[in-house]
Amino acid sequence: MFPWSAPRSRFEGPFLLLVLSSQLLFGQSAPGAGQEGAGPALVKLVGFTYPPIARAAHVSGKVAVDVVIGADGQAESAQITSGPQMLQPASLEAALQSQYACRGCTAAMHYKISFLYKILETEPPKDCDQPLPSAPQPEWNASRQQATAFAPEIWTCDPAVEVRRTFRRARAAKCLYLWNCGLHPADD
Repeated sequence: MFPWSAPRSRFEGPFLLLVLSSQLLFGQSAPGAGQEGAGPALVKLVGFTYPPIARAAHVSGKVAVDVVIGADGQAESAQITSGPQMLQPASLEAALQSQYACRGCTAAMHYKISFLYKILETEPPKDCDQPLPSAPQPEWNASRQQATAFAPEIWTCDPAVEVRRTFRRARAAKCLYLWNCGLHPADD
């Protein structure tokens, strides 16, 4: 039976009215559903960079950290829950240095945050004097509670080595009218 249809018995109408009104008056919702922004939240990400030793070793990955946030919003402690060993100290330090807000908190609360480290693929430098590309700024995704740090690949450049390619000419009959047709790398 639908609520808008006529009741079939004399008890059905008042019963439906009682059920609907009790759900409106005493309905329960998920914790914090009625409170926008209740609980701990990251305000400012501080000191989050890609560790140079991990960048040189091409280590990337995701580090999960569980931070205990006090009622005043200060990070009281942090513990690594997973992630590559070489990236853990930088993540722990960034989690403890960052600034948090704890709205509606009366006691210390746990806040889970993920630190993702990505190495960006870049082209090797054509000239040894060319500066290394700079890394983009870290990004924060509030819906995932995830911070992402980027670092360009490291290339070594030896100025004593000069890369040269030599070409030999081999023309086909159909290439007689084209200028660069028939250039092939020479086999050394």
